[in-house]
Amino acid sequence: MKPIWIGLGVLLTLVLTASCAFQHAAEGPTAAPGESTAKHAATQETTTTRYQINPLQFTSLDQLVDSSDVILIGSIDDATIARLDLTAAGVVEREIPMEANISSFMIHVTRVIKGYLDAGSILKIDARLGGEADGFVEIYDPPLPVPIAGGTYLFFLTTPEAFKEKTHFQTMFCGSFDGFYRLENGTVIPQHANAVIRGMPLDDLERAMGREMAND
Repeated sequence: MKPIWIGLGVLLTLVLTASCAFQHAAEGPTAAPGESTAKHAATQETTTTRYQINPLQFTSLDQLVDSSDVILIGSIDDATIARLDLTAAGVVEREIPMEANISSFMIHVTRVIKGYLDAGSILKIDARLGGEADGFVEIYDPPLPVPIAGGTYLFFLTTPEAFKEKTHFQTMFCGSFDGFYRLENGTVIPQHANAVIRGMPLDDLERAMGREMAND
């Protein structure tokens, strides 16, 4: 049994089994001293919280491929963000509510490189990436990349067994900086400077990943 990193950035108070897991879930998110503020407007109250996070990073392509349950190419049909009670949703185990901003992405699957999905299917990915929902703003330091609706990406995903019957987090990005790479003119473009894959032709990357999967 190994701990899982929830939502790419902020650890929740729960230890789970998953293939893309290296951080200790009991650490929990912590706001930096003096960084949690509340701003009041005439018609709406906005609360901003800044989190200092410990990113999950990979050191090699083979580590990323091995840690991913699903690798696919697809486009983002829709992207939303909402405030969710993680306790009520069964994501964390605690007696009092724990709310967070959850980003959800609807992916139209074009091609599957690794995993159980079929081309043409629709997949929902959930993540904690910060942002604003219902008057609550969450800011992560360092910032986490966010995919854009309408874009086409190469996705590296994890499917935690503990969440397969839940409404959220059945599928998540793998790692903090490597869950998705934008595809443009046949080139794989990283979305963060610390991503393990640098810009390279998709054909070359697929051959390298094929060798890694063949060696498993």
